[in-house]
Amino acid sequence: RALVVSGDRLYVGGKFGKINGLDRKRLAAVDFLDDSVDETFNVPVEEPSGANGGSSVRALEVTPDGRTLMSIHNSRLVGGQVRTGVALIDLTGAAATVKPWFTDLYELNRCGDDAATRVRSGAISPDGSYLVVVSSGQDFPPGCDTAVAFPIAGEGKVEPLWVSRHFNTLESVEITWNAVYVGGDRKSVGR
Repeated sequence: RALVVSGDRLYVGGKFGKINGLDRKRLAAVDFLDDSVDETFNVPVEEPSGANGGSSVRALEVTPDGRTLMSIHNSRLVGGQVRTGVALIDLTGAAATVKPWFTDLYELNRCGDDAATRVRSGAISPDGSYLVVVSSGQDFPPGCDTAVAFPIAGEGKVEPLWVSRHFNTLESVEITWNAVYVGGDRKSVGR
């Protein structure tokens, strides 16, 4: 479902449990130099929280400085830590680790009758200062049918910079220097 290139690595996200025979739950990195799975990158995305018990990594993006990977996913745990909906992963050490940065917005604000996490995509600003997560989910703001911006800086719990309610499913987001663009169900256009 998700691919992003940074340096000599291809980061891969989806529903898988193995890649090239190695256990990697929903998130992996491949080394371009020798086409091998990066053994220093083992950050499992576990405990499904999506609709009907589903789980997948939906979007990946790396900060402009190449130091941090953002994962947008319908799961509760990333690298064994509660990171419902969104996680930041530190790529600078000998092995990738989950950053202490987190939001509880998607943990506390589930969507619809099945109380699922319904994040769809995410993007990082060109200057690397903030990210935006978009979601679906039967108009249950702030965690559903919204675009939510979070600062990337911070240790521990972070609060949203802003929440934009769209009253219907958002599937994509892109950030430029001048605007945040979102796309989704045609009913939400212009609201």
